[in-house]
This record gives sequence, structure tokens and C-alpha cells, in this order.
Amino acid sequence: MGIDFVITWVDMDDPKWKKDFATYSGKIDNSKNEVSEARFRDYGLLKYWFRGVDKFAPWVRKIHFVTCGQKPEWLDENHPKLNLVNHSDYIPNEFLPVFNSSLIEIYLHKIPDLAEHFVYFNDDFFIIDHLKQDRFFKNGIPNDIAAFRTNIGTSLWSKCLKNNINIINRKFDKPEVLKRDHHK
Repeated sequence: MGIDFVITWVDMDDPKWKKDFATYSGKIDNSKNEVSEARFRDYGLLKYWFRGVDKFAPWVRKIHFVTCGQKPEWLDENHPKLNLVNHSDYIPNEFLPVFNSSLIEIYLHKIPDLAEHFVYFNDDFFIIDHLKQDRFFKNGIPNDIAAFRTNIGTSLWSKCLKNNINIINRKFDKPEVLKRDHHK
């Protein structure tokens, strides 16, 4: 079973990205979480994410690096495990350009050549120790924990979370899951 990693990234210092962002989304507003600089700033840590994967998860079949056509100067775009993915490669044109991570994530399953089994990372989650494939999948089934929570917010993020939880609850029987996985 091949497992792919997917990681999203943006270079907010890219002049084209800045121009598109200003045209379609307004301006960076540090008083609003959705459009604050912290959501888009690159701290120069991405190379350590790739090094962690290389060192601690060498079994990964492919890394799909998702951007709006950007790439760091140091990135070896010819690496056999690397697939550079532009938003336009998998997101319908009617939603482009896109600056909303929820929309970017909704279409991840449409990435060309993406393995059926994949793990999605933001650029602020790092692998810092050896991982085996069964940390993510056992017998082809995702190996994770469920979160049961109440959402009372009205933000877009809260609505997305509520939608996701509703889908999970339709597919899984909560009492059965809690009985079986109480230790998680």
C-alpha cells in the first residue's frame, strides 16, 4: 500500500500572490484571523519539514506540494518523490484564485496521481521521529482518533467543522466507536 503526503504552502512575499490577494480578497488585516499575516507568513521552516519526511518517513510514495504555482528557491523540483501541484491542477476554475484553506482542502482528493491512502499536512506540522506506515493506516483503514465536540460558533471554520462532524457521525456509530476505542 503506497501512502502519499500532501502539504500546502504559500509565499506571501511573492508579488503576483500579493497582487491577486489584494484584488480578490482585500488586504492583510492582522485584526482578523482569516486574513492576518500569520496565516500566510513563511518562517523559513519548510525545508525542515521535507528533511523530517526524508529522515523519518522514507517509505512515503510521493509528496504532493500544493501551492498557487510557487516554490521555494531551494526546492529540488526534479526529486522523484516530489509532485508540484498548482491549485489550478485540481480545483475548478470558477474558484480560482483561491486564498481559503478550507476550499483548498475540500478538493485535495482530486490531485492527479494522488494515492488512495494519503496524509494531509499543513506546513506547521513536522515529523520529528521515525514513523511507520501503520501510524496512519492499518489494513488500509485510517488509523486515527475521533473527536466529539459541540460547535456553537458561526464562523466559516465552525461551519466546516460542524459539517465534517456530521459526515463522520453518519458513517460511524458513536457508542460503538467509544466502546471499541475508549483508550484513544
